[in-house]
Amino acid sequence: MIKNLRIFKEWIKDITSFGSLPFHSMIFLVFILFGKYLTAFKIFLCIVISIGLVFLIRLFYKKDRPIKIKKNNTFLERLDSQSFPSAHSTRTASVFFIIGITIKELSLFLIILLILISLSRIILKKHYFTDISAGILIGILIGLFINYIL
Repeated sequence: MIKNLRIFKEWIKDITSFGSLPFHSMIFLVFILFGKYLTAFKIFLCIVISIGLVFLIRLFYKKDRPIKIKKNNTFLERLDSQSFPSAHSTRTASVFFIIGITIKELSLFLIILLILISLSRIILKKHYFTDISAGILIGILIGLFINYIL
C-alpha cells in the first residue's frame, strides 16, 4: 500500500512537470527546430505574458497556498509563495491553446493533459480549485489575444 502511494505521488509530480516553465521552454524550442517560427513566437509570448500577468496579479492580491511556503525572504520568493492564480495553469492553458489551434489533432490530448496538470496542482496542495480555474481562464484569454493579434 505504501509503495503504491509513493508511486502515485511520483506520478503526480511527473504530471505537474508538464506545466512547468522548462517543459514549455522545450516546446518552444521544438517549434523553432521544426521551422514553425510564428507558432514558436506565439508560445514565447504566451509564456512571457502569463508569467508577467500572474506576478502582477499576485502583487495586489495575496493568497497563501494550501500548504504555506516558509521560504519567502526575497521579493520573488514572496510572489512565488502566493497561490492565486496558478502560474502552471495559466501558462499551460495559453501554450496548449496555441498548440491546439495550430495542430488540431492534438486538441483533445492537450485538454486532458491540462486537466491532469491542474488536478496534480490541487493534489500536491500547491493550489485551490479557484486558483486553477482562474489560471485556466486567464490562460485561454491570453491564448485568444495572442492568436488574434498575430
